[in-house]
Amino acid sequence: MNFKNFFLFRYMSWIAVISSLIGSSLMFIIGGYKTYLALGNFLGFVKRTRLEDASVKISPSNLSIATMVSAMDTFLFALVLLIFAYGVFHLFIATGDKIMEASLPEWARIESVTQLKTILAQVIIVILFVDFLESVISSGLEWMPWEGLTTPLAVLLLAGALRLMHTKE
Repeated sequence: MNFKNFFLFRYMSWIAVISSLIGSSLMFIIGGYKTYLALGNFLGFVKRTRLEDASVKISPSNLSIATMVSAMDTFLFALVLLIFAYGVFHLFIATGDKIMEASLPEWARIESVTQLKTILAQVIIVILFVDFLESVISSGLEWMPWEGLTTPLAVLLLAGALRLMHTKE
């Protein structure tokens, strides 16, 4: 098997691109549904959501805020899947369309797999932070056990590790 034949395997990356686009579409639909739930909770035409627990009474406005934070988190993940799909396409499939690349903003230009992984790591950190924020909003002013501090501590450690990885650059 020569290098030319091996190079044809790059087209298997279409699986990642198409799957990411399907996942992104699904996340946009879920984000829209969560937005609908937040509005319905606030206006009273939706009675329960995933964030509402029978043992804790949360005001409709706080429940709507927590649901919207969750929706924004979902939209953020949808956008990351779009960027991931574009990055994989650009790095492994595209043949160097310089005109299309020149029209992209600087932040959307994917130059390496490392850059793509960094974007993914940054979004994971933000998603964990938003998840913690969602749990704080939904618990109200009740005391949070010390186990609740594991998420912000993990976010801090991940952000520090990501920062240390990029201190050489």
